[in-house]
Amino acid sequence: MDKTPSVYEKQHDEREEAILSATKQLALEKGLAGITMGEIAKRSKVSRQRLYLYFPNTDALFYRIQIQDISAFLAFVKSTLASLKGQSGKESLLALTDAVFSYRKRQSEDFLFTNEFDTYYRARRANEALRKEYEMTYKDNGFHEALLTFFKDGIAKGDFRADLIPEDAAFFWANTLQLIHERLSIFEHNGETHAQEEAALYEREALKALTSYLI
Repeated sequence: MDKTPSVYEKQHDEREEAILSATKQLALEKGLAGITMGEIAKRSKVSRQRLYLYFPNTDALFYRIQIQDISAFLAFVKSTLASLKGQSGKESLLALTDAVFSYRKRQSEDFLFTNEFDTYYRARRANEALRKEYEMTYKDNGFHEALLTFFKDGIAKGDFRADLIPEDAAFFWANTLQLIHERLSIFEHNGETHAQEEAALYEREALKALTSYLI
């Protein structure tokens, strides 16, 4: 039987969530490179001393946000794949891709943060423990096995192109979608009046190209 969280535990979790949320909003406003612990403390309405009780530095905060976002996305894809069992490979692929596009519209800021995260850590190395934890997250075996099985079954049944290599198809699908969604999120948040039209065009043509490659 699960233990009911105490009032203190609830307050702790709520304050931690407020810190993470404030950090994410700052990152989306000004990029990761310009953020200080002092700014985070001020935005999340906690003292700097209390902030350091939760997170030792900005690297720990940035990685926690990225790990949470990636974990949520991978869990969504796995649950969607499980719900599509029994459908043809083509129907499932279209439904899965459409579901992921819908997910991005709800979680656009997650993909925008990933773009900022990747840019920031391209030239900066966080400590090894954080990097390993993140690597274990995005290399989630359950996610990759579910996606690989999906493509293997589709190829075997003749629903996908016969010349596809399942491992390559799964890698291509996952990574191309990630890039597409990061780009769409940039369109949505860049403040340009024409961005929505560009986003709609890009989404339509990217989806067409992605599915044409596989089917």
